[in-house]
Amino acid sequence: NWRTPTAGEIGLAVLMGAFSTMGHWLIILAYRKAAASTIAPFSYVQLLFAGLLGFAIFGTVPGAMTLVGGVVIAASGLYTAHREHMRAREARLAAAGIRRP
Repeated sequence: NWRTPTAGEIGLAVLMGAFSTMGHWLIILAYRKAAASTIAPFSYVQLLFAGLLGFAIFGTVPGAMTLVGGVVIAASGLYTAHREHMRAREARLAAAGIRRP
């Protein structure tokens, strides 16, 4: 059943849209300033906060498979960040003419 939103509800929707737009704009600015491999691991924090907010607001508890999936995603992000760090280190050493045995 449809009902017309109140002025307060419309104001909250507009505020939600403004904050969402600002958040996306800040992400775009971050990707302009740094490599994607540097920024991507920070997006995994969204999984944690989504779960915490879901529990706090709606009382939902993630299932075992959701938790396993979150761990897999976080582990792959950490591995990628570590690998990129090692590649950058190797590139710096190669540029300096230093070889690792």
